[in-house]
Amino acid sequence: MKKLKLAAKITLIVGLCVSLILLATFSYLSIRQNNQDTERAYSDATQIATDTSQEIKSKLETVLHSARALSQSLSAYESFSVVDRREICDSLVKQTAMGNDNILGTWACFEPNALDGRDRQFANTEGYDATGRFISNWARSDSGVDYCVLVDYATEGAGDYYLSAKSSERETILEPYLYEVAGKDVLLTTFSVPIHNAAGKVVGVAGMDISLDALNETTYDSSEYDTDSVYLVSENRHLHHTQQQR
Repeated sequence: MKKLKLAAKITLIVGLCVSLILLATFSYLSIRQNNQDTERAYSDATQIATDTSQEIKSKLETVLHSARALSQSLSAYESFSVVDRREICDSLVKQTAMGNDNILGTWACFEPNALDGRDRQFANTEGYDATGRFISNWARSDSGVDYCVLVDYATEGAGDYYLSAKSSERETILEPYLYEVAGKDVLLTTFSVPIHNAAGKVVGVAGMDISLDALNETTYDSSEYDTDSVYLVSENRHLHHTQQQR
């Protein structure tokens, strides 16, 4: 009996040891698998973020290049006949707007009398406000692009799309902001590029507005995951949700 009890004890101890070893092994394998899954998910997310950011960067740089090209074209205004300058410059703004389907609006604004010295002549006429300044603005609509007058360009805050680039004499990209378009608030940003005269002085600003909704067309492969979201982080560290799949 004593030998039998000892054998039973040994069997019990061995059984417990084996169970503990198996439990530890399964726990280790489970943790290892979980860590591998986490590392893979992190790696996949990093790759998706890298690829998506490059695509978004490419889209935004295209807008900036177009704004630069418009600014450069308008900077040649002194080579145009004085009586034709407004028509030619307005045509340049309109053509740029029509040639960029992803652009919400394309505009240009000159400082008082900087374009042709004829602001008073155009004050309160069709397509101008009381200042008579050149304030061409072509906005995209369902029918194509429509002309509308720029507003708030001389007002601090609301007019930062113009004032920031003019005062800093540098290209600017505004923090994303809400703007009412066709009765609906749209999250957009503005690319602004100073216009220089032949002497190098800033005489105005050319710019483009782009809706962040346009970035929702960015695609990426996330078929192995149930949910995923993309956010843009602006310069002031604000998060802007652009899209979510499934």
